[in-house]
Amino acid sequence: MALDPTDYRLVQVKWTDAESHYKWADLADAIKETDMFCVSIGWVLLDAPDRLVIASSISLQEDAEMVSGHLTIPKGMVKEIKELTLKGKPRSKKEKHIPFNDTTPSA
Repeated sequence: MALDPTDYRLVQVKWTDAESHYKWADLADAIKETDMFCVSIGWVLLDAPDRLVIASSISLQEDAEMVSGHLTIPKGMVKEIKELTLKGKPRSKKEKHIPFNDTTPSA
């Protein structure tokens, strides 16, 4: 059974990521390193007390429940979560997607 993207919240997440390097560095240079400020957009798969899991893609394939580009962000690194809405007509539960093998325009 295919996943329905309308069952998931679409969000923009602002978060701070850790930074690391695997090279020799002077102590003075190493302590100058700062966190990396990031922004990610995706569908919320899990909003737990300790972590947020989002996916950038949700498969519409009928025989699979699959996501891609999933990202787990520890809640301590999350600075802001903003819910997004898609402009245009909302996808109806009755509306079916075009099968992957049927990409030719109708005459």
